Parts: sequence; structure tokens; C-alpha cells
Amino acid sequence: MPVLRQQHTRNFTVVPNALLQDPSLSYRDIGLLGWMLSKPQNWKFSYEGMLAERSTDGKSAIQAGVKNLKSAGYLRIEKKRNKGRLTESIWYVYDSPCIENQYMVVDS
Repeated sequence: MPVLRQQHTRNFTVVPNALLQDPSLSYRDIGLLGWMLSKPQNWKFSYEGMLAERSTDGKSAIQAGVKNLKSAGYLRIEKKRNKGRLTESIWYVYDSPCIENQYMVVDS
């Protein structure tokens, strides 16, 4: 069966085929990662925000997807603390598995 594609000129996201074909990711993981990669550079990710935008999946499903993306190297969550209190979580989303301490280019 042929794959039919449209020519997109705006409002689209480019992802490597390797991401879509990564056997360590489930279809849910690929969809979640694609959604995350479609967000602007300054997007603030959180479980609550994800649930508010897409309530078809429960929190446990999103948490499982996040866990898998972290394990596969596509996501890193850095927790900032001040005097022992959590002040901020910064989610780093990658379009290919990130090797620890690898230099990544960030678009501004």
C-alpha cells in the first residue's frame, strides 16, 4: 500500500526516522515524544500540564511513557532545589538518544 504525503510548509515537526523505528519505544512512547518535540523551545513540561492538554491518557500512562523515554535516553528531567525544596523541574527532550555528557545543540 502506498504512503501518501502532503507538502507541509508551516506548523510541522521534523523527527529522525530512527526515532520512529526505535524498537525500545512503544507506539505510545513515540506519540508522546513526538508531541513533546512539537512544543516550542521554552515550553514548561509537567505531568499536570500534559494531563490538562491531553486527558485521553491517565497520569499513570503518561508517567510510564516518561519513564520509558528517560530510560531510552530521549528525556532527562533536572530538578532544581533551593534549601532542600524543589523549586523547578527542567525537562530536556531529545530527538535522538542522548549519551550522558554529549554536547547537544539547542535552538534559540
